[in-house]
Amino acid sequence: MNARILSLPIVVGALLLVCARSAAPSAHASSPPKGPAAGSALPGAPTGDVTGVSMTVQGTTMTLAELLSQPARPQNRAPREAAPRRRFGAPRAGGSTESTPAAGDTSAPAAGNENNPTLAQSPADEILGLTMPDTAGYVPPDTMGAVGPTQFLFSVNTNLRAYNKNVPHTQIFDTEESIFWGATANPAGVSDTHVRYDRATQRWFITEIDVPAGDNHILLAVSSGPDLSTASWTQFAIPATAVGHDQGCFADYDTPGIDQNAIYIGANMFQGIAPCAGNNYLHTNLYVIQKSSALTLTLHVTSFYNVASGTVGIATIQGVDSVDALSTGFAVAVKETESPPSHLNVWTIGSPATITPTLSAPTAVTISPENGTNGGVLTKNNVTAGSSRPMDDIDDRLFAATIRNGHLWTAHNIAVNSSGSSNGL
Repeated sequence: MNARILSLPIVVGALLLVCARSAAPSAHASSPPKGPAAGSALPGAPTGDVTGVSMTVQGTTMTLAELLSQPARPQNRAPREAAPRRRFGAPRAGGSTESTPAAGDTSAPAAGNENNPTLAQSPADEILGLTMPDTAGYVPPDTMGAVGPTQFLFSVNTNLRAYNKNVPHTQIFDTEESIFWGATANPAGVSDTHVRYDRATQRWFITEIDVPAGDNHILLAVSSGPDLSTASWTQFAIPATAVGHDQGCFADYDTPGIDQNAIYIGANMFQGIAPCAGNNYLHTNLYVIQKSSALTLTLHVTSFYNVASGTVGIATIQGVDSVDALSTGFAVAVKETESPPSHLNVWTIGSPATITPTLSAPTAVTISPENGTNGGVLTKNNVTAGSSRPMDDIDDRLFAATIRNGHLWTAHNIAVNSSGSSNGL
């Protein structure tokens, strides 16, 4: 995994030039249907501005006690994949047939050295969070967490758990995600949790997908405040598809970013049910949510369909978090229409605080060519679920992205040698 740092002033200048060449589309304008027919070929990446389709979604607010008192849904405790891992050029896999998860590595951590930052550091404190048994056997567990002013919120597939920061780190709640979402989610289940704490609004945000075979939802939950022990939650189920737009397809791997104006969520679209039956990756969408509306019961969402696609891999679009106060939003992805990939695509979202945001055409930022094997991890790891399974990093997608002090930081998953170079792999 390599860190990527983009100079934001340079990126912004390039994007403004791109935007100036064509008029920004109306977010309410209609556009030709883009839902693929069964077995259709991969579409090419869009070359101009993408038209957005706006909608409103009504939310439901419940107290924490009400959420935790909802009935649990039956769960299969055998090890399996939460949402079958969807890969480029291969059908969706079925349930896992792996053995019972390993207990994990119980050896002591390497001794730290505060004077050498390249060595393992000695922990000053630790919280034992969720473990493999808490995931009901899901592999990979899709671990995620966020830190608020006084608390931590952890998630893995099937579970949410919160702790206080202060010793003795009292547990605030521990709940199955199916209980947390209740009737907001499809009964088929949920997967791919992401959690954020937003300092600007002092709210917690949780996103996830539900997993029917097609026409699924992106789920969003917003807390009423920073204290997880007293906060209520407002939940929304955002349709990932619409009539004429990916109807019947499946939205996989939600990738949120949050700034002062909006929430930006990418989703990889796969074939699902008729009229989008099949198993193939098609393209990637971007959903822009007016942040101020997320603090109410009426959510304003603009869906940008077919924003990116790939001929060599899945063009996972990552929404960008921002610490800086900006008037535009950003999203970023590996350019998956060249071999080897040698660019990142960066999009700007105009007027993100309104109900009519606009999306620029992508600007390509040059990176070192990805000469390594797509996916990166090639060796087995004895602390994963069974010694025969490698760590699951899927492909070369980006792992989160953040703007801070005028620079966009992201982590890029590629295979490298012991010197950190992908050349010759």
